[in-house]
Parts: sequence; structure tokens; C-alpha cells
Amino acid sequence: LPFVVDLWGDTEAGKSVCEMVACSIWADPNNSKYIGDFKATEVSLEVKAAALNHLPLILDDTAKVSKRIRENFEGFIYDMTSGKGKSRSNKSLGVQSENYWQLAILTTGEAPINSYVNQGGAVNRIIEVHAVKSIFEDPHKTSEIVRHNYGFAGREFVRIVQEQEDDALKEEYNRILADLQKRAAKAT
Repeated sequence: LPFVVDLWGDTEAGKSVCEMVACSIWADPNNSKYIGDFKATEVSLEVKAAALNHLPLILDDTAKVSKRIRENFEGFIYDMTSGKGKSRSNKSLGVQSENYWQLAILTTGEAPINSYVNQGGAVNRIIEVHAVKSIFEDPHKTSEIVRHNYGFAGREFVRIVQEQEDDALKEEYNRILADLQKRAAKAT
């Protein structure tokens, strides 16, 4: 299922530059060409998630969450991490096609996204990463590099995956999953 990775911390920690680096794997990180923000409606974010399908939905600055989304943030998190849009009818009382997606949602902000969420189920769909210090030695230089060099890693990733046999991909997936489960067990 879709999930949220929330990078939060003080101003100048490099959170937005991190989003630019993540974006640059697949798309142009310049001036909101791919990276969006929370100044949007739930419907527009649902449509964008469906259009992206498996590519990450990147939203900058949780402080910009619209009033309507903020009033039911748990519902918004549930809806976005369900991987399916709401059922809707059209003007002729027919049913519109539904939206589907399976992606990671990357967010940034100065406060953790969990501060907007109270229900445990919604919290369980969020991976919080606290930027306690500056992430980049030179954030401006890093942003300039990714602004002019993007899209290459995604194409290379797809090429490598396409060259692999299905059984080899499943074996690698299971190895990574076992490693993550082992690390999680040590952390608790």
C-alpha cells in the first residue's frame, strides 16, 4: 500500500533539497514542475497520485496544508494511503471511473506530519524522519547539480530491472525485506 515519508526539521536543514534530489531520479525538480505542495484540494492530489501511479508524489511544506485538508487530516492520510480514490457520480448520474495508485508520498515541513494526525491507523502509515542538523554540506551546490542533471537514475533503474529475471527480482526483494525486518526487530 502507499505510505508517507515525512522529512521534518528546522528551516535550512535541507529538506526541500532532499525532495529535489528524490525528484531528480525521475523528473525535473525545478520550480514546481514535479514537486507540488499542500495548497491543493484532496481531489486534485488524488488525480495527481493516479496520474503518477507508481512514481512518488512529492509535496513540499506541510505548513501550507489547506484548511479543508487540515480539518480532516487523518481522513486525507487514510485516503491517500489507501491507493484508491473516492467513488463519484457524474452529472448524468453515472459513475466516474475510479482512480488508483501505488506510490510513496514524500512530504516536508518544520513540524512532524504526525502533529496533524491523532488516529493510530493514520500514524502507522507515516514514516517520520527528523532532520536534526543540516543534511548537505552545500545545499545550494547540490540543488544546482540536480536542477541541471535529472531523469537519468530512473531510466537506468528501469533498464536494470527489465534485464533481470522475475525469480531474481523476487529473491532480491525477499533478501531486502528480511534485512529490513531484522533491523526493525533490533530497533525495538
